[in-house]
Amino acid sequence: MLSVTVAEAQTPPKGRVPLADPFILLDNGTYYAYGTRSKDGIVYYTSNDLKTWRYGGLALHRKDSYGEKWFWAPEVHLVDGTYYMYYTAEERTCVATSTSPVGPF
Repeated sequence: MLSVTVAEAQTPPKGRVPLADPFILLDNGTYYAYGTRSKDGIVYYTSNDLKTWRYGGLALHRKDSYGEKWFWAPEVHLVDGTYYMYYTAEERTCVATSTSPVGPF
């Protein structure tokens, strides 16, 4: 898995988001893209138009999660005011919650 620096993350090539296993959530007019990229957890990007993306940081940090490695394939769903992030870590299926689509989960 590749690490990403803040400088690289804030300026992805136009129309491209450097994520593997991406999931996009539309919430209140903002798109949130979550995906596999960081050894430290699950990162996210935001967009208003699906063309220009801005790095947001870690939505889920490994120190707040089950497991310490292999964070893959996140999905985020809003149910009754709570955001649920489903993902895998160390080959286990996990779920974390937040009151915000950007976490912390």
